[in-house]
Amino acid sequence: MTRIAAFVSLLLLGLAANAHADRPKTYFDYVERAWACADIELRKPIAHRDGLVLAYPGTLLDVAYSRHSKPQSILLIEELTSKEDTSPVTEGERFFAPIQVLPEHSYWRDNLPSTPRHGVLGGRRYIFKGEDAAEAKELTKAYAESLKMDMPEKRMKQQAVIVGALTSSVKVLREDAIRRLTTLPVPAKQYDDATIRRLGDYVKSDAPTADRAQIATVIGQAEMKSLVADLEQLAKNDDIVAASALRSLEELDAPRSTEVLLELLGKKTVEVRAYAAHELGARAAEDTRAYGRAAELVASTDDATVRGAAAMGLGASGKTEALTPLRTALARGDAASRPAAAAIAKIGGKQAGEILKETIKSGPSEAQVASVLAIVEMRGECDNCLEFLREQKESNPDAGVRDLIGIVLELNTKHDH
Repeated sequence: MTRIAAFVSLLLLGLAANAHADRPKTYFDYVERAWACADIELRKPIAHRDGLVLAYPGTLLDVAYSRHSKPQSILLIEELTSKEDTSPVTEGERFFAPIQVLPEHSYWRDNLPSTPRHGVLGGRRYIFKGEDAAEAKELTKAYAESLKMDMPEKRMKQQAVIVGALTSSVKVLREDAIRRLTTLPVPAKQYDDATIRRLGDYVKSDAPTADRAQIATVIGQAEMKSLVADLEQLAKNDDIVAASALRSLEELDAPRSTEVLLELLGKKTVEVRAYAAHELGARAAEDTRAYGRAAELVASTDDATVRGAAAMGLGASGKTEALTPLRTALARGDAASRPAAAAIAKIGGKQAGEILKETIKSGPSEAQVASVLAIVEMRGECDNCLEFLREQKESNPDAGVRDLIGIVLELNTKHDH
């Protein structure tokens, strides 16, 4: 399979996967949806469907939260994937979990007693045992308190609990706290002062670098101006946390000078250099020195991430002269070609359209893919671009490119309607 054909296959899979995509669910989401969250003790299971469906009668020993009243018993269903699969729970074992009532129309309904059946929300990941169960229960109680509140107190309470989970001893809760904060960002006004301070302490802690980098980004997205000093301290380092801090400082109206950006290009961390490259490119229209360095970068041998960031910055600047170095970057046909093509499309105009057309007809494979994806973003500015794509769908010598053009044309038609 050619690289273009492989890309087309991945694009089709991605489109299918995204058709019903939703924000990733976290433990906090499941608490909100749960029928009950409780300590559970199970009795001997009833086996059905050749032992692949286990129905455990169980007792709720300590209910941390329930949507209605105080339930006392459940029939917990566990579906095994194969004969070799084992149930994560056993008879007589005590664990904590968020529980849902399963739908009546499940395919195995005829095999089970005609009583309500239950399952663990989120699956096996959210079955907590031992010391983890105790901590998960306390967090659940705290989060459940917010569900009885009105805004804005409700949101503030939730954010406080989630931020508190960043330092939990339970790995799943730590991971879900980061996931919730990064995928459902809220403004600083929906945090209380103590919670904001905890975020500032967290990004300066000895927590994993990748986690702190994500939270540094959250601080910028939320516009937590009271943490500018903390970000400034982090920005002096040479790691991915510093890169996130630098980007957040831009959002908080505390940008670096061109002189500092030029110095940052000498850092070892690719993400720091990429930040500096993008910002230099973005200043190209009003800063000759910034433009010159960004133009050099897109044609350099630096990491593709850095070259791509410089290209995107040049695109954001709107500087027409930047089409020349961007064209060179696109023609290399490597990992920086897509940001270069996107930047060309963003600058727009007749010259940009001609560059993309020429590349689609005769450029390297990666550059052709990049140009096809970029040219549809120029619908209002590119002379006869869609007509050109329709012609290339029939005449381009590469079958993968023809297939890709067919996909983007179909998407363009749906978008227009």
